[in-house]
Amino acid sequence: MGFGADPVVVRQGWLTLSVGLRSGPLFADLGGIGNDLTWTGDDTVAGHNVISIAMEMPDEILGQAPLIGLWGRVSVERDGRWVSVDRGAHPSLTAYFNAEEAYDAREPDDVTDLRLRMISNGRIRGDGIGPHADLLPGFPYTGPPHL
Repeated sequence: MGFGADPVVVRQGWLTLSVGLRSGPLFADLGGIGNDLTWTGDDTVAGHNVISIAMEMPDEILGQAPLIGLWGRVSVERDGRWVSVDRGAHPSLTAYFNAEEAYDAREPDDVTDLRLRMISNGRIRGDGIGPHADLLPGFPYTGPPHL
């Protein structure tokens, strides 16, 4: 598990794995969301870290029609204890927001703007903030942690 600026990447056979503290890739104007979608342009979650688990493997390892399940938890430290504040990574969330096949085929980008356009039928063009500039172009993709 890595905690420094450079990711720890392990390659063993067909598996590539990286686990460690990384820059959180999420960006959101939470103040604008809570203010009737009146955007402030403030990236509320900038500068936060995540524990990232990234794996790459050949498709054929997963077999025909694999079932892949994900579960995630958001925890924050409060009074010296880690407290769960949100759970996510439920596959139905992507299906709910994803009304366009082109969405899945794109490179990672400003998914908040795309979702806002989809759920508002194009009336809301975006939230005024963009993706973080510290994402890596290759594995494990998440940027160095904010130390």
